[in-house]
Amino acid sequence: MQKIHTKTGAASFYIVAFTTLLLSVIVVGFVTIILSEMARTANNDLSQSAYDSALAGVEDAKAAILNYQSCIEQDYTAEVPSSTGPVTCPEIIYYMEHPEYSGCDTVAHILSRIGKDESGEVLVEETTKSNGGGAKNNMQQAYTCVKINSILDDYRSNLTSATSSRVIQIHLENASVKNVKSIRLSWYSNKDGNTATKTLFSDSGANLLFPELKSNVIPVPPVISIQMLQTADNFTLEQFEQSSGNTTNRGTLFLVPTTIQKTEGGHDNSNSSHIDVTSDNAITASEGFVKSNDKTVKNVPYAVYCPENANTEFACSVSIEIPKPVGGERNEDTFLFIVSLPYQKPDTDFALEVCSDEVCSTESFSAQDEATNDKIQLRNVQTSIDSTGRANDLYRRVEARVEQTDIYFPYPEFAIQLLKSSGVSLDKNIITTREYGE
Repeated sequence: MQKIHTKTGAASFYIVAFTTLLLSVIVVGFVTIILSEMARTANNDLSQSAYDSALAGVEDAKAAILNYQSCIEQDYTAEVPSSTGPVTCPEIIYYMEHPEYSGCDTVAHILSRIGKDESGEVLVEETTKSNGGGAKNNMQQAYTCVKINSILDDYRSNLTSATSSRVIQIHLENASVKNVKSIRLSWYSNKDGNTATKTLFSDSGANLLFPELKSNVIPVPPVISIQMLQTADNFTLEQFEQSSGNTTNRGTLFLVPTTIQKTEGGHDNSNSSHIDVTSDNAITASEGFVKSNDKTVKNVPYAVYCPENANTEFACSVSIEIPKPVGGERNEDTFLFIVSLPYQKPDTDFALEVCSDEVCSTESFSAQDEATNDKIQLRNVQTSIDSTGRANDLYRRVEARVEQTDIYFPYPEFAIQLLKSSGVSLDKNIITTREYGE
């Protein structure tokens, strides 16, 4: 019988080929993931380095502002910078008050990062332990442009539980505070969270009440208060406790967000909310800055219409008419507002604008027609710093606001509070002294 011969090993060949192909696919996949992560990490490092470079520009701008303020305090006046020699105080003042002179290089010239006749970016030094602390710049970090502006369209800041109030002293650009007739206060922007979907308030007939605080429930957007302080050129301390007709030197309004739109008793809380605090056609005679000094009436809160999912920068915005001070025209140096967060939560940012009309427009300063422009620009209330940083070929831009706080006008952030359950009593000592010179 003839013997049948068969071939063996074909199955093993297919198994080896399939396994090799599978392992190749897995290896290629892992390599692709690793390369992708490496590229992402490199981009993140570049992005963070560019951001750090921009922050370096912000810090240098703060130093330039301090140098400028120091020169102002020494009574120097501005002089056009020379082309050589060290930077002097008169030249620093000129650089700051004429930002168009050096443009992006203003800060670099003030701090002598580059020569007076030079322009360009300022390299940011990097130090590492590997080279013994020596300087190098592998990522070519630099800030390329830093602009400083102290003439702004509005005042912007934020309120938190740690800093629940802001004091704003009004100084205007090419205008007098005597021309101010209203302000617009806006708060709770998109970056703070959802808009008015969780607003809590009590609305009983015509009387709006404050939101009721419940466990783990925070009113959103927050209740906010604004206090006004002003005087005429001549005034007495007693005038801060009284009103005369439609004039007053101080007053406080509490603003409660609501999603209910209504017009009642002369109080219009529509989309362009407006509170007329100087006339008698408000909801009740107890409301407004003028009436808040009257101890015989209740200073009830105002409802501010904050539409749900509003397609605006801020969830809430209200125009408030400002009364004149007692006894004359408004003093340029004693016109202040204090914006506070009564419940100390949730955190919110806000913007304050100043207007020359009885109703402050909802349009931005730049969007208004020059002939109908009612917004007044602020000067030296805040300083805006616009810094661009670079790392290799990646750029980041940062904008910051720096407070121009008068250290000689401190304002207390908190009052003394004693909890009923603590059983602690308060002992208060009052010390009086003779008048100076006696």
